[in-house]
Amino acid sequence: MRIFRTTQLFNEAVDSKEISLRAFRRCSERAFNSLSPSLTQVLEYLTHLFESGRSYRTINVNRSALSSTLSALDGRGVGEQPLVSKLLKAMYNLRTPKTKYSAIWSAHIVLRNIKELGPSQSLTLKQLTLKSILLLALASFARVSELSTIDFHSLNFAEDRLSFALMRPRKSQRFGPLASFFINCLPDDQLLCPVRCVREYVKRMEHVRRVGPTGLFIAHKPPHQSVGKSTIARWVKEALTTAGVDTSIYSAHSTRGAAASQAHVDGEPCDRILATASCARASTFHRFYNKQIETGDGTEC
Repeated sequence: MRIFRTTQLFNEAVDSKEISLRAFRRCSERAFNSLSPSLTQVLEYLTHLFESGRSYRTINVNRSALSSTLSALDGRGVGEQPLVSKLLKAMYNLRTPKTKYSAIWSAHIVLRNIKELGPSQSLTLKQLTLKSILLLALASFARVSELSTIDFHSLNFAEDRLSFALMRPRKSQRFGPLASFFINCLPDDQLLCPVRCVREYVKRMEHVRRVGPTGLFIAHKPPHQSVGKSTIARWVKEALTTAGVDTSIYSAHSTRGAAASQAHVDGEPCDRILATASCARASTFHRFYNKQIETGDGTEC
């Protein structure tokens, strides 16, 4: 249908909204015309999602997708209709989203355990890969999906820092150039310096890297192609497990919250944390990433 063709670029940027539109189309094929649904039909669809057990966040993504795709009703977007807003508010009160973690693992403890592995030059290729990914994740606050899109050809090793760019927009990016990162060296702690570690990783992989792979991290086995976010996530969890983190509780994405929370506890200015994490508002940081830190002895700080 035309209405779904017009959302192609939008769907490429937001996969979850693509899924929402497909679900709406399947529902509409059985019940109503998705080209011009009435407000009542939109409300019934959102109610159907709620009654099916969908979370508030999922329903809100559906509202956003429909509002960005469907024609306005009475001069207002679907998501801005007063009845839709009231319905979503009621769903929020009945099924309030809960934070995934009440506390987060200590980045200091993880780094201490990584340090015990010894110099990067003495590590196996697998150990070096896991160490590089984890140090980059903690230093950059990057998401797993962003680590998988680091452009190898953009790597630039300066005397005191490493810079690189992504091959795709960040999750919260809607316009502008692709994001670039600048990671400073740690001259006083070479065992935990992400720049030295990544440099060693690049050097170690020179003999297997071909012209084709454009991502920084590549598979250990032939044909040594760039790895996707699922592989990066698995490697991050392996690295966390090695460093003593219970990955049955914490996911690969927890590196972002752990790094941001530790930076906040260590006295980093909030605006600097927001800029590094690409958070538009301080409320986002305090709601999703500013967690109590487990000390390793069962207490929190």
